[in-house]
Amino acid sequence: DVRAKAFANGDVDVVWSTVDFLANEGPGFRKGGTPAKAVMQVDWSRGGDAIVVDGSINRIEDLRGKKISLALFTPSHWLLVSMLRNSSLEDAEQTKIIKNLVGKNASPDARADFVAGKVDAAVVWEPDVAEALAKRPGSKILVSSKTAANLIADLMIARQEFIDKHPDVIRAFIQGWMEGTEDANRNLDKVVQLMM
Repeated sequence: DVRAKAFANGDVDVVWSTVDFLANEGPGFRKGGTPAKAVMQVDWSRGGDAIVVDGSINRIEDLRGKKISLALFTPSHWLLVSMLRNSSLEDAEQTKIIKNLVGKNASPDARADFVAGKVDAAVVWEPDVAEALAKRPGSKILVSSKTAANLIADLMIARQEFIDKHPDVIRAFIQGWMEGTEDANRNLDKVVQLMM
């Protein structure tokens, strides 16, 4: 909410999003008078998003009748829906699972439910994946974006007004990002030190 409000108010001009989340919040931005556009894809999630489960769940079909916590209308929601659609569960069973989700505002909230044993599964992103596994004995990853590749695309989105007024800044931002990525890949030790 803080990010979306800052973007809508013009306090920031470029923010991170995902394709699925932009599809969710884009109409609200447009309706509020702040149309936005994806200006670049940053990467694909490669394991940073996962469904963590207790020991009784070994496949997607085992989610039937289980309590699942996640941040609604986020990449977590999209990951779960995609996995359900590609399962052998009937449409009615999938719908029942979706209707019974324990909706949260963010990944840490879903992780907290899982760690406390309030739910059987949670769909979370890092660092909540690692923390959930560390704090709930017997838990495991059912599926993650490491194997469900090319599902969650990370983007940078910009206010259309800013794009129109400052196309040179947008081009420089993208160029700087690309050059920084190349530099980072060439000098991993330096990147680790900078990130620390």
